[in-house]
Amino acid sequence: HLFAELERKDEEDSLPAKPAKNTLLGRLWPVAVAQIDTSGVALPVPPARPKGHRHMEMRAVPLRRLPADWCAPTVPEPRGVTFLPGAEPDDEPVEFDWASTWTRHVGSVVHRWLQQIAEEGLADWDAKRVAAIEPALRRALRRAGVGRDDERKAVQRVTDALSGMLADPRGRWLLDAHDEAVTEWPITTIDADSGLFRNHIIDRTFVCEDGLRWIVDYKTGMHEGADIDAFLRSEAQRYGPQLARYRDACLKIDARPVRTALYFPLLQAFHVVDCDAL
Repeated sequence: HLFAELERKDEEDSLPAKPAKNTLLGRLWPVAVAQIDTSGVALPVPPARPKGHRHMEMRAVPLRRLPADWCAPTVPEPRGVTFLPGAEPDDEPVEFDWASTWTRHVGSVVHRWLQQIAEEGLADWDAKRVAAIEPALRRALRRAGVGRDDERKAVQRVTDALSGMLADPRGRWLLDAHDEAVTEWPITTIDADSGLFRNHIIDRTFVCEDGLRWIVDYKTGMHEGADIDAFLRSEAQRYGPQLARYRDACLKIDARPVRTALYFPLLQAFHVVDCDAL
């Protein structure tokens, strides 16, 4: 597609004025003019210019052509190349037989808004604020790929997760201001055996007054059964290796003790995970 800004010659003339010869459109004009439809379009009239102004403008920006025998210069040899080891994919995805596409998109949107809540501060957020951003949640889910058939329940799931965490004292503690608090913290480590890089994204980490660093991973899964404790133990087994990698990555840059946990906004459940005991 080619775009051009056209003008009329004067008030009386409705046809577009011929562009300057030193422009690309000027060179294309003999062919392009027949394909331009200005019906229903009010072309602007150029402001009055001093006599000779257009001629001076054309001379100021000449159109130059390379000589017919011009050749590109030879590219010099590289002075040296540093080869970096490849990167392993981010933490292996955990398979969920029950997880549909829209539920995965719900998780992404919840993570994004929990980051914003933590960065803005709890004082500006409550259930009314969550209800007020429902149109924004709907747009975020649509952009993520949630279809109209699943849109209503996806919006409700996101709203329930955000409101539930804000209503839970432990959830508010996680989102509250702490020393060295970071949300969606990217860390890259290198594997000593393979030499490959590994990328990690930590949902939430901060340091308490006693010097203990917490690493918390948000999980937006649901559990409709009665034995919630068994479900939490199962999730700890499932995500324990991932939390252990997060912990080991932090210990490479910070020697302070680390504790890891999972938090389920929809269940308002905080579950400490002892990675070494799994």
